[in-house]
Amino acid sequence: MSLSSKSSRITAYFLIFVLVFVACHNQNRDRSNFDIEKGNALVSLKQFASQAKVEIRFNSVAVSDVKTRAVKGNMSNKEALELLLQDTDLNFRYDRSSPAYIITRSELYIGP
Repeated sequence: MSLSSKSSRITAYFLIFVLVFVACHNQNRDRSNFDIEKGNALVSLKQFASQAKVEIRFNSVAVSDVKTRAVKGNMSNKEALELLLQDTDLNFRYDRSSPAYIITRSELYIGP
């Protein structure tokens, strides 16, 4: 085996290692340990933001009468919000320009 092919093989193994490392690191980047009790969305959304260490935006009047589910465990922010808002008429999206999670109420909602 020549020196250049051995060097190429080492470089290829190194690049594969780096790619795997970066992929694993990015996969866990937005994961957090959540412990949010079921209850009022005003409280639980603030708990989510605090535990995930993210910014969140919502209209407090629109969510004030919404009851959310409990969320416990290590999961991504997306998974946690999906569980938290399951069976409610609240939706979320991530706004990269802010960056923040934006919580909205379904179009069918007629406020108080």
